[in-house]
Amino acid sequence: MKYRRWLVVIYILITALIFCSCNKNSDYVEPVLKELSQASWNGRQVGTDGNIKAGEYLTNLLKNLGYETFIEESYYHTYSQYITDSEALPTFKIIYESGNIEELEPGIDFIINRGGSSFSIKGELSKAWDEGEKTEIILSSESIKSQDIHQSCKLLLVKNDNFRVASNAYRLNLPYNMIDISPEVYNKLSEAENVQIEAEYQPNNKNGTASNIIGVLKGKSSEKALVLSAHFDGVASFGKLAMTCAYDNATGTAALMEVARQLAERAKKRPFALDIIVCFFNGEEAALEGSKAFTQILNTKYEKDKVYNINIDCVGGKNCGPLAMKPFDEMSNLLYEAMTKHLQEWNIPIKKDGLYPSSDHANLASNGIPVLVIGENDVFNLAHRASDKIENINISEIKNICDALVDFIVKNDGNTFYNSNAGTDLSPAEWDEIRQKAELLTKDMELDFNELFVFEFKNQLFCKSGYRPLRSEEELKKYYPDAQLPDFSNVNILKDYTIDTIDISNDNYEFVNYYWGKETGKVELDLKMDKTRNARLIYSSGNKAVEINMHPSPMVVIDPEYSEKELTGDYEGYRIFIGDYDGKPEGFGYYDNAKKQYFYVYFYTREPITVDGNTGYRITTAFLDEEQVYEFIDSFDFKNKGESYFRAIYGR
Repeated sequence: MKYRRWLVVIYILITALIFCSCNKNSDYVEPVLKELSQASWNGRQVGTDGNIKAGEYLTNLLKNLGYETFIEESYYHTYSQYITDSEALPTFKIIYESGNIEELEPGIDFIINRGGSSFSIKGELSKAWDEGEKTEIILSSESIKSQDIHQSCKLLLVKNDNFRVASNAYRLNLPYNMIDISPEVYNKLSEAENVQIEAEYQPNNKNGTASNIIGVLKGKSSEKALVLSAHFDGVASFGKLAMTCAYDNATGTAALMEVARQLAERAKKRPFALDIIVCFFNGEEAALEGSKAFTQILNTKYEKDKVYNINIDCVGGKNCGPLAMKPFDEMSNLLYEAMTKHLQEWNIPIKKDGLYPSSDHANLASNGIPVLVIGENDVFNLAHRASDKIENINISEIKNICDALVDFIVKNDGNTFYNSNAGTDLSPAEWDEIRQKAELLTKDMELDFNELFVFEFKNQLFCKSGYRPLRSEEELKKYYPDAQLPDFSNVNILKDYTIDTIDISNDNYEFVNYYWGKETGKVELDLKMDKTRNARLIYSSGNKAVEINMHPSPMVVIDPEYSEKELTGDYEGYRIFIGDYDGKPEGFGYYDNAKKQYFYVYFYTREPITVDGNTGYRITTAFLDEEQVYEFIDSFDFKNKGESYFRAIYGR
């Protein structure tokens, strides 16, 4: 008992020392970042001691800054949370034909998604998979979609040369279990004959509770509010794969605390016109549960046109790119435009239409309020990886972002950026009802490519489009007389290929959407290529296809499972897209910012499949290696010929 009491005293003394370093006149970024990233807190996964200690630490800092409680008399907002076992590890054994047994090391040889259910599997390993083959354990060099796996499969082993700890509390609903294995293990299993696999995972996942940490700086009026947010939870270590989650999201948490410090100092001299609510969300890595619970409370305190949100998630990462700036939805356009202009004035690098995965701002957006995330474009270069450590963080960059955000908040005091022209929010069930109504109204109607059918639903107009992919240059010119297919006659790569699909994203590209005109019934559109957002051409030969995308503005083409490799020298302007799972090239792009011409090329095989009566393709990259990508780059030569390709299809 005395020993435990001394531990408590030591922790209080350490916390007091931290408060001394985080005094009222110094910035909080570095000390808060270091405290949250300590190894003993093990990534601050929700439900762990490290998470609880992080919450206590943030609470004391908010209180020290003079923030008031937001919910009754406590900074803690406790909510229901599904807790994933952070300590349970699976066992994975290879049983060779000789009888020898090799037990693999978690975090080095393999990794799993902790959000999966428990399992205990033993059986023979199958190295080849056929759609009709009944096998229980399959070895694969790449991820296979769940609907492509035979129902008999119980375990899928997937090669992965760059392990990433998955978000920790998704209750997955896959019909099979999946284990990512290292290339070394994959090669070992590929070469061995008559191998059996024995794998078991018995986590103690459970329903429990967790707490957001929330404080408020009261404004002159409490009718309006700015919600500043960042999640402080992370993901725990997995065996030998140690996690501190410095980047995701100790950086955002430290930045928010520094912004909170500066705003509190400013408010002493001149109170803000609105309430400033500082939310350190929990459970972001566990299906965004913390912000979801908070959103329900926010509804009861403020009207949706009187509140907006800025969410900070992953900043200051080395080699993680510029801030990814993109309006989350139509409601957020005004906030996006104002912040984009402001950050440019501060010379902070941004990428318009940048990529950012889901975070807590998504839940607040469901309230119909403007939201914006401050996060970097290439977060998964660090996030959820072993390299997510404090030495890979640029602290001065975070400080600059903090100062810019404070300046933005001060200059826009009282503005909530509500976009009264934004469309009405609809639930998924309502959208399903709209689609069903659209199908019913047009079932006997042959809508042409350039036609819409407009109808009313709950006092709002919607339209069903006759859009379809075009199949020939003749059909393209029927709707776009000035457009033509680019001259690829000298592109050796396409020598044996013919045009397969012409996909033009235009005013009628969405099959069912809002309609902002006044007329109803059948409407013919005057389509113009200068309104086109993207032209996608697919050339095919047998089961192989080459897809060429041409954009008048840079577009997001890489999802969190892919990374970009920028080329230099003679290939400056090009970048190769590389799959994280298998390290294979998926495609490449060429960016001509001066001419505002952007090209994206993919090469893949298409295997027809039928799922639940619906036909489609299983897509697999056909690039063998980066050397083959360079052959494609040289053949298309976008640097010298891209303008002529672009002018052909767009007429400009």
